[in-house]
Amino acid sequence: MRRRIILSIAIAVFLALGVAAVFAQDEASLLSNAENTYIYVDNKYTRATKLTDSNWTTKYELPAGSEIVIESSEGDIHSLYIIWDKVPAPYIIECDMGAHPYADSGGENGFLHEYIELFMPTHRIAIHVPEGGVTICDIFAYGEGETPARAQLWEPPCEDADMLLLSTHADDEHLFFGGTMPTYAGERGYKLQVAYLNHHREQP
Repeated sequence: MRRRIILSIAIAVFLALGVAAVFAQDEASLLSNAENTYIYVDNKYTRATKLTDSNWTTKYELPAGSEIVIESSEGDIHSLYIIWDKVPAPYIIECDMGAHPYADSGGENGFLHEYIELFMPTHRIAIHVPEGGVTICDIFAYGEGETPARAQLWEPPCEDADMLLLSTHADDEHLFFGGTMPTYAGERGYKLQVAYLNHHREQP
């Protein structure tokens, strides 16, 4: 009897590991690192080590007209995940596919965490810094696969919400309405919009 129990446990662990491995393979692979990520400022390229250290407290302030460049020799870039320190103005992403370059875009929704699925995969991207400049903390380029677990997928505001939740500042909606939101937005399928009553980037 003991052998059967041990065998059953072993099979269960093996199956669990197999499922975990399958999910790990499905997630998009990270392609950007300190070796292939650059900033282009004042007519020169510099390795952008602060953009690939997974530390949002290290950042670059880049003026308008500069670029953020990622080149991949491991595979085509399918998506980007960008963490801004300040909301950027809309910007252009130049995608180099050799004979067929094209342009994509970002910054239209005013997100600090921005996940962008490129129109077509490419081996090189250049983000053109818009007027007003940008402050950027981290950028990650991913290959083909499922959305990476680290990415926060923010959604644009509802055009027509069923419920408006007014929060004094960020995290109050979780502290005081942690049961309300899952009930109405999750279980009942309501369109729930959270509106903050302060501007987080203009505090003294």
